[in-house]
Amino acid sequence: MTDVGNLKQLTGCDLALQQQLTQSTLLASVLQRIRSSLELDQILTTIVEEVRAFLQADRVVVFQVFADGTSKATAESVGESWRSIFEVTFPPEAFPQSCYDSYLNGRITRICDREQAEIVDCMRGFMATFEVQAWLSIPIILGDRLWGLVLAHQCSEPRQWQDWEVSFMRQLARQLEIPLEQAELYRCLQVELEERKKAEAELRELTERLERSNQELESFAYVSSHDLQEPLRKIQAFGDRLNSRSRHLLDDKSQDYLQRMLNAANRAQVLIDNLLTFARVTTKNQPFTAVNLREVINGVLSDLEIRIEKVSGTVEVGELPVIEADPQQMRQLFQNLLGNALKFSREGVPPVVRVTASVEQQKVKISVADNGIGFEEKYRDRIFEVFQRLHGRSDYEGTGIGLSICRKIVERHRGTIVPYSQPGAGTTFVITFPLQQQAVI
Repeated sequence: MTDVGNLKQLTGCDLALQQQLTQSTLLASVLQRIRSSLELDQILTTIVEEVRAFLQADRVVVFQVFADGTSKATAESVGESWRSIFEVTFPPEAFPQSCYDSYLNGRITRICDREQAEIVDCMRGFMATFEVQAWLSIPIILGDRLWGLVLAHQCSEPRQWQDWEVSFMRQLARQLEIPLEQAELYRCLQVELEERKKAEAELRELTERLERSNQELESFAYVSSHDLQEPLRKIQAFGDRLNSRSRHLLDDKSQDYLQRMLNAANRAQVLIDNLLTFARVTTKNQPFTAVNLREVINGVLSDLEIRIEKVSGTVEVGELPVIEADPQQMRQLFQNLLGNALKFSREGVPPVVRVTASVEQQKVKISVADNGIGFEEKYRDRIFEVFQRLHGRSDYEGTGIGLSICRKIVERHRGTIVPYSQPGAGTTFVITFPLQQQAVI
């Protein structure tokens, strides 16, 4: 008797060992499949088939609960004799909030016999509809939310679910969290990529529209300014003739009117010339060549010699490099910057302007600093807008286009221009250029 008892005990141990080995092999196979494939539907379909065969159950389901409260089978393996639930979408009332919360807290449902179990009516109705006699469900939790359940159903008869079966299903649910979380991340990434592509497409469209608009505006400014030249010249010419031939015949008020007309015509001429210069930055540009900035500034200082003497100003120029640029536009840039530095000087204080440069990592940083009236830095963007002035025309002459031209030239050369200033403490313009340009614009 003792030998027979020992034999039965050994046989039971062998069966348990064999069962445990099969579980481990199946779980290892599941994990390997998860790691080797990104096809979630294929992974889940294969897993539920293998698990149903291992448990010898009538139905195994991966069941998903959606954000709107509805729920549905994502993968199912079911015996030929039993009804499939794969095509059924269950309304929110089939999976109430109380069920959601309890599963989220780790609840495991183990029903061995539908007729004997104390279960709610909706559960009993579900089991009856799909001929479920015994039920085992394990939650799948991703982060802080319930993704769904792993279900095992016995439809042919009641079933006493064993502890090892519950343990196996719990491990399976944890393994499934890996591909499901990967799928969630991939889905979010795809949504983000689609949104980014859409945003990039919209940005490209807006950029193209802006470029077209800018080109149209520049063409309009150029053509309009050019066409305005001829009638303006006639106003100036006939005004000058009238002034020279008949001024003595006019009374004082008429002479004042005539002079105002000539002054207005001259201001209009300057404005048109500046508009043409602004439009030519992109419409009449020259190819990039090697430009010696020191020679450019020497030429500008020669042009400004009389103005510098008039204001008793000083311009100090340090070492400047050779860069690839449009030489005519570089001359225009420094003509405007140095001209402004001399113009916006403090009363009774001779203007001092310093031009310095440093080269680092294939870029040159040029500083044009003055000791003039300065301005509040909250206006640093406004000063580059066309026709924007911080000071009245009666205080400082000009059209309000000079710095707009400067910024347009700098941007064409793939550079930046940033002003730093304090009221009464002068202004420093820092311009950064690449030493070499990638292509001609």
